[in-house]
Amino acid sequence: MLEWAKKGAAMAKEWEKSFQAFLKYAGEELRRAGNELKQEAQELLENQEKLKKSLRTLSDWAKATAREVAEAAQKHAQGVEDKWSQKVAEGFYGFGKKETSRQTWGEPVEKMHTEPPPKAPQAAAPKVKSKAKKTSAPKMAGKAKKVSRPKAAPSKKVSRPRKGG
Repeated sequence: MLEWAKKGAAMAKEWEKSFQAFLKYAGEELRRAGNELKQEAQELLENQEKLKKSLRTLSDWAKATAREVAEAAQKHAQGVEDKWSQKVAEGFYGFGKKETSRQTWGEPVEKMHTEPPPKAPQAAAPKVKSKAKKTSAPKMAGKAKKVSRPKAAPSKKVSRPRKGG
């Protein structure tokens, strides 16, 4: 049994050495992976800061542009309001002037028509074809001439009650 015990002890020492080599290798790999992760995290933080700065710049630009648009719209609206007030004061829509029964909303009194509108031209009456006198056709030797017959007038459609209902 001693021999067997000696072999077991030798095997245990070899296993212990290989286990220590594995642990050393695994530790180095973990250290290398940790350094890579740390470096990647640092790059991500730097990119995040750049992105935040860009978003602040964009936000400031958008606020300034919105402010400029609002000011321009307000200025334009004020101009429209001033022109409207000026036209009303001038009597553009007939306020304060003698009104007539023919006046319509939005039409200046000076531009109103005092005469009736011209009548529309009437369509000409349809032409009626006159019936020509029948004459005998000249006789042709051996050939018959095709004579066209007048078409019958279209018949009026009579509505009939439906069956079953």
